[in-house]
Amino acid sequence: MLGSCATRDNFNRRFNPTYRESFECPLAQNQTSIISLMSPPVLDDWSPTGEMSDYDRWNVRTDLTRSFLEDLADLQPDYVIVDFFADIHFGVVRLPDGRYVTDNRWKVKHTDWYQEKTASGSFDRITLFGHTEDYLELWKDAFDRFVAFVRRRTPRTRVIVHRGYNTNLVRIPERPVPMRLRKRRPNISKLDVARANNLWGILDDYAVAVADAAVIDLTDEEWTTYEDHPWGPFYVHFPPEYNHRFLAELHKIVLADRLPGWLVQRIDEIETPRVERARLEAESAERLITHLRGQLQAVRTSVAPAATLPRSRVRGAVKRVLSRLRHRVTGRR
Repeated sequence: MLGSCATRDNFNRRFNPTYRESFECPLAQNQTSIISLMSPPVLDDWSPTGEMSDYDRWNVRTDLTRSFLEDLADLQPDYVIVDFFADIHFGVVRLPDGRYVTDNRWKVKHTDWYQEKTASGSFDRITLFGHTEDYLELWKDAFDRFVAFVRRRTPRTRVIVHRGYNTNLVRIPERPVPMRLRKRRPNISKLDVARANNLWGILDDYAVAVADAAVIDLTDEEWTTYEDHPWGPFYVHFPPEYNHRFLAELHKIVLADRLPGWLVQRIDEIETPRVERARLEAESAERLITHLRGQLQAVRTSVAPAATLPRSRVRGAVKRVLSRLRHRVTGRR
């Protein structure tokens, strides 16, 4: 597994209690940019500037040493599942000699090595948001080299791309509908979710094409995070049903790789009516919401001359009603 908790949590019995009946996940690289992974190692000495868990030390060490690559070649797994969280949320820093390190604000920034380099002006920071074209050029070159490495050193390994998704909604027990994540948790790092998801899609599309990768794509639903998530609500901390569906999609990939083609087709035929029914129900719900929106607009227009409420309050009330209707009709979380 090369990615983030969005992928790693699916192989945690807290989220998927029975995953070990079918899968092992003996190797992980957490929150590392592809650009950093495919850069020469950084073997400088470093120490935490404060208290740092063994897990966080492991994160820093493996990002700097790039040990994941040789470990992958040694392990020769059937699959390597990747997500590109670090490239969306962190970006990289470039050293004067051209090496790159993931600019992980939770891990490597809390080392004396990082702070000394920052103080001496030794870093150039590059992010996908701030330097989009330059970053994409670096990233695509790095991913090309990653795929070449996999094909050369561990040719039986198939790449699976776990398509990325950030949510800006959080579900909390005392409210019937989700609320904005940063309204509930203002200390969470600010993120332009729509742009982040668009950029994530660009990385995913490129990776699928270049690696001829299988895909786990759960972006057809409007997922939320939730207040009681074990790691706290965050952009990629999803409810248990996300983890369960992820595992089901992984089973489908494995079965498709191993079963005769005719049997895979029969399985798809069994699933098709359910998918079609869900699509029709969603379309019906959208039509109802559109109709109700029109009715609400007509009511608001008819009472406008006599209304004493400010238009902003009327507009806000209409939006809240529509939100509740959408939630109740479609069952979206």
